[in-house]
Amino acid sequence: MSDRSVSWCGTISEELNERGPVSFTAGQLGEQKHLFAHRCALFYTPTGNIPVQYVGSSPLDIVLPLASPCYTDSQEVRGVYEPSSLG
Repeated sequence: MSDRSVSWCGTISEELNERGPVSFTAGQLGEQKHLFAHRCALFYTPTGNIPVQYVGSSPLDIVLPLASPCYTDSQEVRGVYEPSSLG
C-alpha cells in the first residue's frame, strides 16, 4: 500500500498559516511539490505567478445547486419561504 498523504511541513500552506495572506512568487510555486494539494494557499497569488503548465484556457461550465431551506430556516426566517407567497 502506498502513502497518498501530502505533508504540509515546509509548504506554501504552512507559510500561509504562519504569515497570513500572502502572494507567492513563481519561484516558490515552481519548487512546490503537489502544488494543487495546496490550492487554498494560492488565493492571493496572481495567475501570472503560477507555472505555465498549470494554467489553461477553455470554457468553464459551473453549476451551483439551489439548496432549499431546512425546516428550521423556513420557520425562523420567514423571508426564506412563505407558503402563502406561492399562490
